[in-house]
Amino acid sequence: MQENKLSLYGQIRADTPLELEPIIVEIANAEKSQVVTPDLDDTKKRWLVVGICLHNVVAPVLREYVSKSMNQVFNTLKQSHKIDTQCYPNHLKCYPGAVNLNYEAINNNRIVRSGRNRNYQNYDYEIQNPMEFSKLYLKTNMAQYTGFDETCDSSALLNIIMCSDTSVLGRLADQLRTDIRNPWAHCNFTEWDAIKYLESMQLMQQLIRHLHMPSEVKVLAELSHWEVNGTNFLQGTRLGLEIVEEVNKHTQSLAKYVLQLKADTSSYSEMVHSSLALISNDMTNVCRRIDQTDTDLSQITSEVSSLRLQTDNIEHIVNENVKDIKDIKIDIENIKNYNSHQRPKEKVFFYPPDRVSVFVGRKDKLSSLKEKFVKNKDVHHIEVICGLGGCGKTTLSIEFAWMFHQFYPGGVFWVSAESGESLENTIYTLAIDVNRQGQNSKETFQRTLTWLAHLEKRWLLVIDNADTDIISGQLKQLLLGTWKRGTRGHIIITTRREPLAVEETLHISKNDCNYLETLNEEEGVQFMIKRTEMFKERSNDSISKLVNGLGGLPLALEQAAAHIKSIRCSFKDYLASFKKKRLTLLSKTTNPPFEANIDRLAVMTTWQLNMDYIRSQSKAEGLGTSAVIVMKVASFLFADDMPVELFNSGEPTINDEEAYETLTDPVGIKHAVEILTRFSLFQRYRSDSLSVHRLVQEVIRSTVDRDEKQIVLQCAIRMINKALMSTTTPYAAILKNKHEPHASRGLLNIWSKLAANANALKNYLSISKESQESKDIFISLESARVMQASAIYNSLSQRQDAALEDQNQMLNIMASLDMEEHTYNELTSIKIPLLERDRMHVQNSIATILQDSANESKVKGFSSVPLTHDRLRAIGNQAFQEKRYEDALQYYTEALRSCPKTEGDHILILSNRSLAYLKLHEYTYALDDANASIEINPYFLKPHVWKSYAIAELRNKGKLPSEMEGSGIASASIAAFLHEKCLLEYKMKIHYPILMYKIIDYENHHTNLSPLIMSILDRPFTTYLLRKGRYTFSQPVQTTKSCQVIGVETGVEIDIGCVIQISRPLDASFEIDFEREREISVHFENILFYSKGSQVRVDKGGIGTFYRCKFSSQFPINEEEYKCEENIDTFYQMFLSIIDMKDKSYISSICSSQGGRIVLNSCDIRSKGGCGIFLHGDNSFLDISNCNVHKSLIGIAVGNGGTMTAYNNRICSHTLHGVAIGPNGTATLKGNTISQNKAEGIWCGGKTKYKEISTSKTMVTAVDNIIVQNGLSGICLEGGCFSLKSNTISDNWAWGIFIQDRSSVLADGNDISCNKCGGIRVGMNYSASVILDGNTIKDHSGPAILAFNEEISYDAEATDFDEVKVYSTPPIITDRNLRLYNDQPVQSPTDTVKSLKTCCGCQKMLKSLKACVNCRIARYCSRECQNSHWIRHQHMCPLLSEKYTIEIQMKDTQPVVPDINTFGLIYARTFHPSLKGIRKGPSPDVKSRKRFIVKIQSDHSYVPYNPNKSLTLYDQSVTLDIKLRHPELYHLCSECGRLSGDKITSKKIFCWASYKNGGDILCVHTDEFPVFQTW
Repeated sequence: MQENKLSLYGQIRADTPLELEPIIVEIANAEKSQVVTPDLDDTKKRWLVVGICLHNVVAPVLREYVSKSMNQVFNTLKQSHKIDTQCYPNHLKCYPGAVNLNYEAINNNRIVRSGRNRNYQNYDYEIQNPMEFSKLYLKTNMAQYTGFDETCDSSALLNIIMCSDTSVLGRLADQLRTDIRNPWAHCNFTEWDAIKYLESMQLMQQLIRHLHMPSEVKVLAELSHWEVNGTNFLQGTRLGLEIVEEVNKHTQSLAKYVLQLKADTSSYSEMVHSSLALISNDMTNVCRRIDQTDTDLSQITSEVSSLRLQTDNIEHIVNENVKDIKDIKIDIENIKNYNSHQRPKEKVFFYPPDRVSVFVGRKDKLSSLKEKFVKNKDVHHIEVICGLGGCGKTTLSIEFAWMFHQFYPGGVFWVSAESGESLENTIYTLAIDVNRQGQNSKETFQRTLTWLAHLEKRWLLVIDNADTDIISGQLKQLLLGTWKRGTRGHIIITTRREPLAVEETLHISKNDCNYLETLNEEEGVQFMIKRTEMFKERSNDSISKLVNGLGGLPLALEQAAAHIKSIRCSFKDYLASFKKKRLTLLSKTTNPPFEANIDRLAVMTTWQLNMDYIRSQSKAEGLGTSAVIVMKVASFLFADDMPVELFNSGEPTINDEEAYETLTDPVGIKHAVEILTRFSLFQRYRSDSLSVHRLVQEVIRSTVDRDEKQIVLQCAIRMINKALMSTTTPYAAILKNKHEPHASRGLLNIWSKLAANANALKNYLSISKESQESKDIFISLESARVMQASAIYNSLSQRQDAALEDQNQMLNIMASLDMEEHTYNELTSIKIPLLERDRMHVQNSIATILQDSANESKVKGFSSVPLTHDRLRAIGNQAFQEKRYEDALQYYTEALRSCPKTEGDHILILSNRSLAYLKLHEYTYALDDANASIEINPYFLKPHVWKSYAIAELRNKGKLPSEMEGSGIASASIAAFLHEKCLLEYKMKIHYPILMYKIIDYENHHTNLSPLIMSILDRPFTTYLLRKGRYTFSQPVQTTKSCQVIGVETGVEIDIGCVIQISRPLDASFEIDFEREREISVHFENILFYSKGSQVRVDKGGIGTFYRCKFSSQFPINEEEYKCEENIDTFYQMFLSIIDMKDKSYISSICSSQGGRIVLNSCDIRSKGGCGIFLHGDNSFLDISNCNVHKSLIGIAVGNGGTMTAYNNRICSHTLHGVAIGPNGTATLKGNTISQNKAEGIWCGGKTKYKEISTSKTMVTAVDNIIVQNGLSGICLEGGCFSLKSNTISDNWAWGIFIQDRSSVLADGNDISCNKCGGIRVGMNYSASVILDGNTIKDHSGPAILAFNEEISYDAEATDFDEVKVYSTPPIITDRNLRLYNDQPVQSPTDTVKSLKTCCGCQKMLKSLKACVNCRIARYCSRECQNSHWIRHQHMCPLLSEKYTIEIQMKDTQPVVPDINTFGLIYARTFHPSLKGIRKGPSPDVKSRKRFIVKIQSDHSYVPYNPNKSLTLYDQSVTLDIKLRHPELYHLCSECGRLSGDKITSKKIFCWASYKNGGDILCVHTDEFPVFQTW
């Protein structure tokens, strides 16, 4: 192996580096002692961990260092300057250098004054000890400590080091104090994002190493410990108890310490202490949950409850004063009982379960609820229904919701609060329906509650089964949060809590609690007669005895009545059977699995009777055991909603022959279900789904023994598996969404219900001793499919921990099975956690379908018929006219889901929905819809009007930056151009009272555009409407006022000429003095900018906004002019250095500098020979969205203080990087596609040495981006702080993520696959932290994660980064990272294509792919993909065409000669000692055709893919040792080879070879590869 010089973008020596052992963090799982995570936002968690590290870990060693250093300095100055006896004016004034010493801080000099002035002459300048000397570096109010102990806080310590040390250490102390400690003390939690956290940890580590203290190793270990704890604290939804206790201990210690510093008036100690106290209180409560001691919590709750009651009393008094008795009477008269069991037609928001068939009694409770809610008709009010399980709480809530739904025009909503998971599920379902999904469950929850709170009309929310022991998290926010205040919402809560407990935990008065007793004898008898329809038995004493025997429990009465009705027995006979069965049960259940109170015993007795009859009835009616099996299976499923599709014969089929025959017949399935509903074990939840009471489920499970449980679970698994296989899968819905989003609505409606049941079932399928004994049940393909459905379901609901755990269990199952490739692809086709785009597609397919009940009977095979988009729009219009804007919004949203974008109605629906959003004051959504409408048809009037209104309202509310003002004026002007009378609208007059616009005609030579833009005669914000034509600027254009330039016709072009300068001109530019605008804002729309060597510049005081514009620029840099055959191996480094030396501000289509701001939306930017967009200078800003940036040198470059946000752009086909951030740039990248760039997709970094930093280091957040098919690494990070989340990083030519040069990185939930060298590489990274959590890293020929502690070939100096030595901090890798099929090099050329059942161009998995006409193996989804992939495929194509021999003319090769460096020294050809057997073995015979093994190796340069670069080829004896160029071999080595010793990009491959024609030709055979060699 040859040895060369290494640098990134330079030569790399081939020595094997020392790999670094990562820190593995196990996120707490179900097997560990754990508690629920405290209810703290991630920002507060980061703030807390940094505070603990700063004050409890770093501060002690700083005191030790300051004490030591101040002793040395004091003793030195005592000898040299006699500072212990000095006096005025001969005292030491500065030390060191120009640092002024503050003598007011010592010896009580602060009180020595002459009037109001300081009396310096009378100061006491004698310094008696090092501690007093240290105070000279501080402001007086900071110098209050009494020693180098806890009275000396971190701020003072860092100040002392900063002032006393002029080396790197002093600068680091300054940076840590300014960037970390001071922001921490301000307690602004919002700024503590992942990047700030990473920067803090890195700076603390770096500072500790520069102190060179004996305790360095111990302190660094403690920092590392807290970094691991912090990872657990931040990433896990559950924490080990020991971590919570440790965090709480340090929090309390920190709070006490801060409390001691309150005398320091310069600090924010009061604010910090308050924040720490609150956090500590939360943490303490968490610990107390384990011991079940809530004394302090109860006291706090009591105080809060008292305050709450006082507040409620005040509100009640106020409400009493404003209520009008006459209005109440009218409301009472208008409330009508709704007695129908048919769901209210055209009531969009109506979510209660179906109405019960027989409802008896409870009139007093219904009356009480009605009375209280009517009394509080215009204010928020809560009522609680409490009582025993099975007493009818849910039934009463359902009856009230149905009976009085007309009183709630805003809607009737229903959520299940039985567990945190069920609450998230129901809230998430509502969020999908109302289009309020967020990035995570917290955001979704908050946005949904905000939507509900903003409903103008009265609404009802039922929170069912709020029975959890601990009220925390989202349930706490739902029940106790302030979101309800000021709303017209009414809430009903059902719970088993006693009224006193309700008052204590929910802070709701006992007066608002409605405690349900069991039914009295009269009500029970009435219920039994109505339910059994045995009206002639009213006087039968047996009914009363039976009601009393069942304790009047409604659940037990329902089952008994169903039994009597079904078998037509008398009450007397049933009573006898009941008494007999109860005695039997009492004798058998001496140790029941649950508390055998009266309600449980009643239910169990009636169930046993029903069970006996179901068994006999099932056989009598020819159904065998099917009804019994279905019932037992249902006890392990999701109680609230079981679709009938679940009940089937299973796949593989269930083992019970009788049940199999029944469940293969649709009629048999209906018959079995009918028996269960006949006996009331099941209820109809909807027309196509069933529900069962959880108490009944518990009773059923208690009677299933262990052996029978295995059989039941196997049946359940197989039934769910068949149901899942028989319905549309999420992956199929995702594919359909990409091409036909309108046709995918409701596709996953059934799947979502099945997945909920799979998620419920999986709780009984965890890997355990029991499962190991029944491997055929638990370790099976059908179990894997159940786990997959549960994983997707949990990820969709943003429970990522549970989703990853389900996925891991699925993979464990798959690892034990022999599985075909298509089955593997099916189970792993969707990324967990779900990528944002996939989640949106699945949501669109799950959303509730509004049905056309009038046409259901006309369509065979459909239980429900979706309304057509035109019908939905018409109903929406009607709702809008009736001012039911929320309903109209829902209809328009559903219409959009069902309407193709190509349909003319699509734009009408978008426009209508935009107006509905305006009516609801949701202006951001209104603006989005208006923009979407304009994208489809720029000449449609209404969207321009709605857009102008939305922008005006958002600006008035401060929710839109000033950059958008011109866009609003432009929209209003376009609307006026399309229909001038719209200016007479009232809102138009309010928002745009003065609207000036001019129509510019290209053919009218008297109206030249450039003078108008530069003129100061027109008033600011004049709009120039351009007709079709090319407008040429013959001289530089400098803006003098804000204006809008709009192309109102297709084909408007502007030839830039020299430059368009958008900035605020200097005062000296004008001969007259007049008041000018502070900022010049220019808006361009629908214009093609053409230029040769010129650009649009936005500088200080300028704002440039561009919408639907195109930029086509040409600059002089041509890559080919610098390239020749001689420099092909070093071309990339040379060309990169040339570009680095160029001033990119003059070779970019659009440039922002020194504070200029640019907004680009829906634009196309192409800059041949230059940069697309360049941003530099402090406060320069770029907001780019929905743009196409392509075919430039660099797509977007940001540095030197510039800030960029980029959303949903396509950045591709650039000569170098797609996006380059740094040095000192800041960017947020979200939802972009970055592909087919010759260098990295995203490059970030630059010089990070302190003295070269002008503002701050490079900081980048990248979320949900697709980064594929780039010529180097997908992402390259070389200095800075980075947060990478949920990105797809695939098929890049080097690494997925390449990290080095002090890059702090949090990589969370990324999908990293199929990159040519490997997944993630961490090189020399110094003090920076790399945290890897929840990533999927798979399908690489190289390693998944590679980290280095030492790289012999690393040529950078530690001083380049202000570090003490070259080293790397071990990366932190959690056990939630999924690593699959890595370190698996390809075995043959055909495997490079055959192993991927995807388009070779875009990697999409599609059913119909077209094959390459030559090799017939590579497949593509489109001509565009084939063309873009050809540059790589052209060299592999002959190999795939079975042309397996490559002939090399030896005369075209060069022998490997020794290296000669710049000093003329010759280095002999050497090989690393790890290469066993090199220079041994026989030499190949040039005259023989016998095959031998050769090694082919690419060079050691980190450079883009280039098949013309040289290769090294030699045999084991090194007799054959040549350099050659051969594109096919280069590609083969890159595709099929393994990483060589440097582990960067160099690859090696072993091939069979032979000579031909007496050694003139060397044949390399690629039909098969030899075994990998050690040399």
